[in-house]
Formats: sequence, C-alpha cells, structure tokens
Amino acid sequence: MEMYLQLLYEVTEQLNQESNLSGVIGVTLESLWRAVDLDFVAIVLGDDELGPFHYVGVRGVEDPLSLIGKECALPLWGTLAHALVQHPRNREPDYLVINDIRAQRRPTPGEFPWIAETGSFMILPMRQAGRTLGAFLLGSRQTDRFQAEPLRHFVYVMAGTAAYAIQEALSRTQAARWIKQLVSLQSLTHTITRTRDLDTVLTVLYSELSDLFGDADIRVFLNRPDPSEQALPGLATASEGRLHVYAPQPILAEQKEELVSNDLMGLLHWTMEAEQPLFFDPTMHPDDITDFYYRSSGRGLLVPIGEEKPEGVIYLSAPERAAPFEEGDLIVVRTISHSIAIALSAIDRHEKRTFPQRISASIPLAAAPLSSAVPTEANSTKQPPTDRYSGVT
Repeated sequence: MEMYLQLLYEVTEQLNQESNLSGVIGVTLESLWRAVDLDFVAIVLGDDELGPFHYVGVRGVEDPLSLIGKECALPLWGTLAHALVQHPRNREPDYLVINDIRAQRRPTPGEFPWIAETGSFMILPMRQAGRTLGAFLLGSRQTDRFQAEPLRHFVYVMAGTAAYAIQEALSRTQAARWIKQLVSLQSLTHTITRTRDLDTVLTVLYSELSDLFGDADIRVFLNRPDPSEQALPGLATASEGRLHVYAPQPILAEQKEELVSNDLMGLLHWTMEAEQPLFFDPTMHPDDITDFYYRSSGRGLLVPIGEEKPEGVIYLSAPERAAPFEEGDLIVVRTISHSIAIALSAIDRHEKRTFPQRISASIPLAAAPLSSAVPTEANSTKQPPTDRYSGVT
C-alpha cells in the first residue's frame, strides 16, 4: 500500500507541472503503463456524452500514432457503451473489469481491433458532474490482471486524478481559445462592417476563420441573385441550385459532386429554412436529418447568415480536428454571421445608391460628339492628344 501511495504522490506532482492537454495525456499514459505493468493503455475523449469518442493517447500497440484522432467504435451492445452507461450507485467504484477476454467473449469482436484476443481488460469512465467525458482503457495479456482489490482501487484513484488534470487542461485550452476568438472577432467585425465589396468581405472571413479554427474546410453558400464576378485569385464561385458556393481555394473537379450531394444540400436548406445553426458529422450520411437536431457539438458546423430570411450559410468541416466544434465556437461563428449579414445589407444599399451615379457618369462618354474627340489647334498646344481607349499618350 505504501508503494501505491508513493506512486500516487509522484504522479500527482508530475500532473501539476503540466499545463497543456498533450502533456497531461503523456504523463497519464506513462504513469499507468509503468505503475500497473500494462501491455496497452488508451485514453478516449468524447464530443458528447453519447459520442462519438476519439483516441487522444495510446501506448503499447503497433503504430499508436495511426489511432490518434481516430473515432473509437461505440456499438450500443459493446463493452465500452455498457461501461459508460452504467452509472454506479452508493459510491461504488466506477469501472468495468473483464478478467478473461477469451472466456467472457468481451470486448466484442471489432470493438477494439488493436488489443490482444486473450488477457484481461479494464475500462474506467471519465465523468464530470455526472456527464461522461471519455474513458481510460487498460489491458494486459495476462488473465485476472485486475482481480486484486488493492490494484483496482489504486488504478481507480490514479485515473480519477488524471481525469481531473485532463479536465483542467481542457478548461485552460478553452479559455485561451475564447480570448483569441474575442480578439479576432473585434478585428473582423470592424473590418467587415466598413467594407462595401463582397470579395473583400469573403477574403477577410476566410482569413479570420482559418486563424480561429485551423485547418478546416471553409465555404460560404450565398443566395444572392447577382454573385460576384470579380473574384479574387484563389476565390472560386460555382452556382449550385439556388445557392452560390464560395471557397477560399479553387473547387476541384472531384469536389463538385460533394458540393451538390443530397446530404449536404439537405443540411443547407434545413439550416436556411429553420433559421437555426446545426452541428453535424461530416463522415455520416444520415437517413434522417433529425439525427443531428439535438447535437451540442460536432466536427462540422452550419450557421445561417442573418436571423430572418438568411442570405446564406457559413459551412465549417474538420473531420480530423482534435477537438469538436462546441457551443463556444457556435457563439463566435454566429456573431461573425451577423456581421456578414450587416455587410451584405450595406453592400446592397451602396450598390443601389451609387447605381444612378454610375449610369450618369457613363452617359457623356457614350453620347459625346465625335468632334469633341478631335483636338483643335488651341488645345493641342496645351497638352498632347490622348487615346482614351488605350490610355497611351
């Protein structure tokens, strides 16, 4: 018991020295690996209480980096789902132990294809205020490895300590994101609302969204009768139905089918008609759009531009993103979408106000008599003749 207490003290001290999530994950994996003499250990974090869950740390398997960021299978009849759904009562330890994988036929085939077919397995859910955040997955090729009560209690306490450190790291990361988002929002709102050119608005939008959310697929779908024809370099436009697609990079031929897929167009039209944002999973092809109605996070996000009769939709997709888009991200993108709506309205007013001036300015050039274009002897001494079409003097 003294050895376990000393290990807990050392692990807690190391965790307290880490300030970022990757450092906390690394210390946790190393501590569990060495202290319990495991053959493999993994940590999964969830986008939502019901998943999907993604691997954020793995040790003891072949090519562990290939699993990082990948989704962990969560069949409803599986071992992981059973452990996460079954909340303990009367302060019972919150874990699930499989003493003999082969004899008990658990985990189910395909649930964790990277673990051995024999040995023992232990799942420790990670919870906060009754909400499931993820889980620790521990395994050994030795059967009954977790049968001893003192060992199970030690692992349970260590996992609880690590879970608290992970939650703290996630909170710090979120706080840093919010600060960055607020600064970017102030700059973006100031720039966009003063701009009267659609290309400039979209270019600023792409730049700020890329800074905020990293390597994400960013598109803007606008329902405007007169889409911009003076696109900046790298800004591609394509008419798909009643929406025009704008993307920061040219749209490749193989992407054209994706842009008009029934799944995507269904999500876009619902977002505009319902005038509500929507979290979605870019890798899913739902039979019914209601599958996404009650999601509070996701690797994809759709936000309408404007509150009433939206002029379009901002589309963000990042299937490989380490963290999903959450409510805080939604607030930021909604604020940006309101600024875009204001800018589009200002552009329309500017176009209507300057249209008569542009027409009247073009009349003298079109109706001027030919004689006025011929220099007289008097004015030829003041300035050389000018070719008004080529601009060459």
